[in-house]
Amino acid sequence: MIDASAVLVVCHKEPGAAEALQLKRHGLITSVNLSEVLQRGLEYDRLRVVQSIIPTADLRVVHLDEELAIRTAELAQSTRKKGISFAVILQT
Repeated sequence: MIDASAVLVVCHKEPGAAEALQLKRHGLITSVNLSEVLQRGLEYDRLRVVQSIIPTADLRVVHLDEELAIRTAELAQSTRKKGISFAVILQT
């Protein structure tokens, strides 16, 4: 799962952008995270950049249903210990 913050790091060319870009290729992003990314893109007048990253990175948008929400919440235990945000970045 790709966290919204990972996409935004790439959009803003912040520290860690290169690593995030490598990790997120061909990954999954939930519709909820995509919505956050798009909202931030609008807020910072970078919507076109955000919209281009999704297909360029070959991200697949998945619906966040109850089962996926539970599985994502369970990841918090292991990610928090490593200093990774709630929606951990996983390659598919």
